[in-house]
Amino acid sequence: MENSFAYLYDTTVVQETFDNQNLFDIISCTEHKTLNLKRRQQIHVEKKIYYILKGKVMTSRNGVILAIDGENNFIGLESLFTEDLSRDTFFILENAVLLEFDTEEALYNLLSLQEGWVHLILQEKRRLEQLTRTYVCIHKKGKEKLQYALSYLAKEFGIVTDKGILIPKCFNKSIISNFANLTMNSLKRILDTLEKEGWLEIENNCLIIRKEHVESYFNFFRTDVKHHLTHTN
Repeated sequence: MENSFAYLYDTTVVQETFDNQNLFDIISCTEHKTLNLKRRQQIHVEKKIYYILKGKVMTSRNGVILAIDGENNFIGLESLFTEDLSRDTFFILENAVLLEFDTEEALYNLLSLQEGWVHLILQEKRRLEQLTRTYVCIHKKGKEKLQYALSYLAKEFGIVTDKGILIPKCFNKSIISNFANLTMNSLKRILDTLEKEGWLEIENNCLIIRKEHVESYFNFFRTDVKHHLTHTN
């Protein structure tokens, strides 16, 4: 049975069929509110699920960044698997438009469908992979941690330019240092090193990473995470 599920998770067709867009199509039938939120506002996930139409939301716990999510992602889906998310803080990084759903109504709507449980299992799998990435990153050396953090931000939220991939300004040095689990002094020192090595450019206080570096390092780190998941299950 375990091997069957592993095959199911790795099947491209299944991943595409049960992605966030399809999950949203199901949950969107539930009554919901549209929220227009300003940068630096916080949202509280208490019996609520949010879907990001526009903007970026950062999830942190005890001052540590657990996740950064952008458009077409859900916030608070963990409430389907745990009763208490009060320890987590959800912070708007830039002006955002979110849809707010009642957790119980969304869950009832989802489980009324035969394929609902598959959506839940895959969402939990994605959440565990995200937490594993954070765990693996924390135990890397300083330079590797920063390279992963920057590669992730560039791949997920970056803007393609002639020089490389530009990391949006909403990810300031304070957020990057927290995300990479580095002090500000260490961040500055490693950024200087990476700039001298040609791994990135700093232009008008913006970070630009060459596309080939993003792809190669992100793929390397993804393999590391898979290795960790395989040996802990």
